[in-house]
Amino acid sequence: MNAAPGHNVTDGLATGPFEVSRYAVNRTTPRHCGLPLAVLASRLFEIDLPPPDSYHCPPPGFAAVSARVHSVPRMLKIAAVSLAALSVGGMFAYRAAVDALSEVQPFYQQALAADPGELAAAAHQLEEQVAELVDAPESPDEWNATFTAAQVNGWLASVLSDKDANLLPPTVSDVRIALESDRLLVGFRYAEGSIDTVVSVIAAAKLTGPNCLELQLQEARAGALPLPLSKVKKQIALAAVRLAIPVAWTDADGRPAATADLAGLMARTTEPRELTALALRDGEFWVAGRTLSPDEIQAIRVAQRSGERDAASRQ
Repeated sequence: MNAAPGHNVTDGLATGPFEVSRYAVNRTTPRHCGLPLAVLASRLFEIDLPPPDSYHCPPPGFAAVSARVHSVPRMLKIAAVSLAALSVGGMFAYRAAVDALSEVQPFYQQALAADPGELAAAAHQLEEQVAELVDAPESPDEWNATFTAAQVNGWLASVLSDKDANLLPPTVSDVRIALESDRLLVGFRYAEGSIDTVVSVIAAAKLTGPNCLELQLQEARAGALPLPLSKVKKQIALAAVRLAIPVAWTDADGRPAATADLAGLMARTTEPRELTALALRDGEFWVAGRTLSPDEIQAIRVAQRSGERDAASRQ
């Protein structure tokens, strides 16, 4: 074979201006060999490179073996960084959840910060007002009354928590309310196991008939975290059992609604009453009703006894 001028033939490879080597970089060297591949390898796998004038194509298979060897520590580094990132992210998520559970809604914080002396005085006013309405010797056929959220919170703080705490589930304490137009806001501390948070509930309240109070649950939160309404439904059911108030559950616009039958509660007064109207306003609520006749009272008591027998037969 004739070599080009200035070139020799050795082992079938040209020699001359291009370095003579079985694996030398020459004009027939594939495009992936030489300096560009070496620089790329040095950056990817942290290889110490020889001087540029001695770059050669590696023996067959060298690149694949080298990549596998040097990729192991790189993979370990990636795994370590990923685990560290997950750990830090988990700590931040846990801390965020703890902070969210610790948040308290403004209405509850304000109600809980009320002066104990003022709460006791408000509770006394509420009891006197109710006693005057219920136990009056000659009650009018039609009656109405207005009560404030401060009075209710005073009773909840000084009477319910001290005298009638057994009316609440053992996991519930420090109940407080706030009143807005057609909305009832209830907050309470919930403690069970390692969970200790303030639950807040927003419900729409209205009368659907005489002595029939409907509470439609709209929103519930544990701290700042959304709470399933089913959890609140369970607590209301427990409280209703303790108060001996029948409650029926329905769905209103996809949300649970409790309808409480207050006939038995209203019949316990000296002169049994019937609740016929209810209005919630900012900071207060208004109720109206009428005093029942003896015949109506007798009919209610017969219905109550019949309901008790039916309930006993189903057990």
